[in-house]
Amino acid sequence: MKKKICIILDNPTRDLKGLLLLSLYLIDKFDVYLVEQYNKREIYLLKPSLVIFHNARKNNITEIKNCKKNNIYTCLLDTEGGYDAFGIMKEIINNELKKNLNYIDLYFCWGKYMYRNLKQKISNNQKNIIKLTGSPKGDLIYFFSKMNKTTHTDILFNTSFPIIDARYGNKLKTVNSFKSELDYISAIKKNRYLKGAKNNQHEFIKLIKNIANDYKDKIISIRVHPFESTKKYDILCNEYSNIYIIKDDENLNDTLKKSKVLIHYNCTTSFEFFLLKKHKTLMPNFFTSFKYLKYNDYIKKSSILCNSYDQLKKSIDVMLNKSHKYKNNNSSKIQNSLNEVFYKIDGKSSEKISKNISKLKFNVLNNNKNFSDNFFFNNSVKEKIINIFYYFDPLYYRYLRNLVSPWKLRSKELNLKLISSEIKDLKKLINVRKKVIIKRAFINNSDIPKINKTFAFELTT
Repeated sequence: MKKKICIILDNPTRDLKGLLLLSLYLIDKFDVYLVEQYNKREIYLLKPSLVIFHNARKNNITEIKNCKKNNIYTCLLDTEGGYDAFGIMKEIINNELKKNLNYIDLYFCWGKYMYRNLKQKISNNQKNIIKLTGSPKGDLIYFFSKMNKTTHTDILFNTSFPIIDARYGNKLKTVNSFKSELDYISAIKKNRYLKGAKNNQHEFIKLIKNIANDYKDKIISIRVHPFESTKKYDILCNEYSNIYIIKDDENLNDTLKKSKVLIHYNCTTSFEFFLLKKHKTLMPNFFTSFKYLKYNDYIKKSSILCNSYDQLKKSIDVMLNKSHKYKNNNSSKIQNSLNEVFYKIDGKSSEKISKNISKLKFNVLNNNKNFSDNFFFNNSVKEKIINIFYYFDPLYYRYLRNLVSPWKLRSKELNLKLISSEIKDLKKLINVRKKVIIKRAFINNSDIPKINKTFAFELTT
């Protein structure tokens, strides 16, 4: 009988395809369960042998500790841990991640930056759990870089303001949550970041308008961060006939491959574009928000920093010129220059991660009813309401909720159609014919006999 692995999925738009790629390697030896971050307490019902979390910060540490108490392995696979854009990641590593390494069995790093900083000033036992493997995200870049895509966008803008302009929930609560979760970072630094982000968004939107006016015959697309509100960009679409918003369900690699020029402000996406297209992105370096949001100099590896609007326009003109031949487009040279962020883009990271997991000597699970009882512990009001539906089918809650508020987007939630479509695309992308069975995750948990259905999905061969 195969052991169970639960993979906690934070953001399907950003993470699903990469985690499914990893799952294609894992399902040969394990039954894999995809569990939504906002329903991660379902691990207490599923009782896996191993759980893969996307971070070891405050929002997950309780579940991680509970797993360790019950002989359940815990692994860390960051979903956004490659580039320290504004110097905050280093503080998270030193003040939070290192402290929580005691509860982690394996930590898989995107690149050398995270690997090097995690291994500093920790015990030898802790060093052994940290593996430099690259990430499934890097694998996707490798496979997409081999594909030919017809250009749909001349100039692509990539936004990244989810904290100061949240798409979901109360915006003030989002800001306060950001402040409280990073309580070890000084209030001055956090407030400077928030003020800088607000100014930066204002200047970024102004820049989009200027480019739309100066390039009226070009297609300009905006890729909005999955957790950022689209309202301000919707207004731009109504004002300018040449501006479009990229749909949430379009894969990032597809979007980048189909774009000639990428303009961003200090985003990891610039490295992905550089690896996919073999030429640099453009970053405005004339915003006044720079005094609040000092960027990491490493961004120069993937971006041309434009010190004026005129310089930005000249760079755009060069990139839009079909006869232009890009310099420094040697693949190996580009890859070696970006190993700090994306280690070895060779399409083999998911396989390496799977092999590391397979080497673990799986423990006998503690037959501890207290583990399942955690499902009902510290429930929010919303979770208490959903608990009623668990005794029938938790999907009934979503059916009812969608009738009451159909206008709300559900991009954080999984469904069978989405997973099936992504698996189909993946198998074509990496040329694999493996049969994958996808189904709702049902449970047989004697500790809570009346609950047998979940929001999670099971992947098997």
